[in-house]
Amino acid sequence: MNKKIITLAVTSALTVPQFSQADDSGPILYGRLNLAIGVNDDAVNESAVVDVTNVNSRFGIKGSEDLGNGLSAIYMYEFSVNADEGSLRSATTGKNQRLSYVGIQSEAFGTLAIGSQWDSFYDLVGTYLDPTYTLGYFGYSSFAAGTYRIDNSIKYSGDFGPVDLSATIQMDGDNEVSDSIDRWSVAGSYDTGPFMVAVAYETEKVADDPQAGTSDDPMDLFGLIAMYTGENYDLLAGFQTYTQGDSNNDGTDDIDRTLWTFSGHYTIDNTEYFAQYSFGDNKVPGDDWGESPDQIVLGVYHNLSSRTILWFEGTYVDTDVAENSEIRRYLFGLRHDF
Repeated sequence: MNKKIITLAVTSALTVPQFSQADDSGPILYGRLNLAIGVNDDAVNESAVVDVTNVNSRFGIKGSEDLGNGLSAIYMYEFSVNADEGSLRSATTGKNQRLSYVGIQSEAFGTLAIGSQWDSFYDLVGTYLDPTYTLGYFGYSSFAAGTYRIDNSIKYSGDFGPVDLSATIQMDGDNEVSDSIDRWSVAGSYDTGPFMVAVAYETEKVADDPQAGTSDDPMDLFGLIAMYTGENYDLLAGFQTYTQGDSNNDGTDDIDRTLWTFSGHYTIDNTEYFAQYSFGDNKVPGDDWGESPDQIVLGVYHNLSSRTILWFEGTYVDTDVAENSEIRRYLFGLRHDF
């Protein structure tokens, strides 16, 4: 399939190589060191803040075993690391663990796995809406609640000619709202070669929080993309919605946001150029994001080799909350995969 045509410099930003079916690789150690000089020039700061920044560095172990009859067992255990400090990621900055799952692959029927995995919403829609190394999350995730990895999950994925299908359910015993399925998502894509479309839907049970003004109604996400891929470029249009609750029982949601995203990649020789523009519509007055936030992201990724990339990303975000609501961040980075 002509899927995920975006070149290695961008599509591998948050993903890892897939296992080949019917392979018996044994344990393989792999990793990524990705460091950048970061410049944070938010409007609320009197001067720009410059520091060395870790950008999704990780190491892991993966492998597969041929079970015969077209079946393979697969496994992966991946950790975040603070490469700027030379340590495992601290508990104060999030979970050490990124991916950890075991599953069965079938040449005919696809893959079924259990553990901490990429969500189906991200697999077929989010990976295109936020292909950046780090800065695209302002629109995709912070505003529109787009997902990345999901723990305590069972996931199915399969390729059937031009059609890809994926479904994830999350069962977290610590969730006070539910003692069974807490979240589920479904996604599908259709790829005809130059044209590809994908759609995803996700719903999650959430707790009633009167202080925050939210009810226990589910949080619902919807995503849709259309992409055209040429010889050395691609163009994408995407749409997201994020809704949740009606705590006042007045017929209006506590959260009701939409986000449009337009982006493109252009590759020449060993360098890829990326540009993205997103604009949102917040239908709930008084929300932290204002009424019409928008974001611009620019990226340049130069492949020094098949494993080493010199890169730049910059973003401008206007949260549309107050006069000083702009965010400006720039990253000048070097990445090596092993």
